[in-house]
Amino acid sequence: MRVETYLAGIYTIRLKEPTSHHPEFTLQITTPNKAHTLTIGLFPKQRPPFSVETLFESKQPYCFTTDRDIADYPRAAREVTHGKCIEIGAGLGGLVLELAQKNVGKITVIDPLDYNQTRAMLLHAQAYASDQQVCMRISTLLERCRIMHDKRRVRLINTTLGNALETHPELLSSADFVIDNFGAVYYVNTESFPELEAHRKTISCHELQKRALQEITRKERALLNPQGKLIQCPTPEV
Repeated sequence: MRVETYLAGIYTIRLKEPTSHHPEFTLQITTPNKAHTLTIGLFPKQRPPFSVETLFESKQPYCFTTDRDIADYPRAAREVTHGKCIEIGAGLGGLVLELAQKNVGKITVIDPLDYNQTRAMLLHAQAYASDQQVCMRISTLLERCRIMHDKRRVRLINTTLGNALETHPELLSSADFVIDNFGAVYYVNTESFPELEAHRKTISCHELQKRALQEITRKERALLNPQGKLIQCPTPEV
């Protein structure tokens, strides 16, 4: 296994080239304070064979995002053809671009991910990605970042679900579809639950998790109009 580390401007680059014994390719970029980490990997035994993760550590709000393709969304989300859609925790997933290409209408995205930082790191990664498939993947992810700043097709609310409800009350009871595919309903730690803090020492971690998921689901349902549909994956067992 060959692992090389570079200092490239403000970034640290860690590159692991594939060998006959270790066919994986990984490229990791970090900022000086390690608040932002982008890892791009080619793993032949997985489907899809790419994993892109952007981590915001030691910064608030905590954020962890992946790059699920449209095939990895629930069928109900893939089949949306019209109506007002809100996606919670879109990350680098493929749904928003898919809906925009189908001209579903202007999509609202609620996500604390710093898309400008992510795009800058992806652009930097292009110079170090020697694998053609990884290069193609980076191009796809750059297009997904770009669509988030297309104000004609996307309304990006760059914060957490809880903060969005507090600062944008016009979202309440507005959506035909609310879609959460491994967003807040999976990464519960991205949200804050001050109402649960008082019980942290008196109830089990399992019960805390259950109540947090109930609160997230309640908030997501609050975005729906009376005929609206909530699409969650995974579906919380609450």
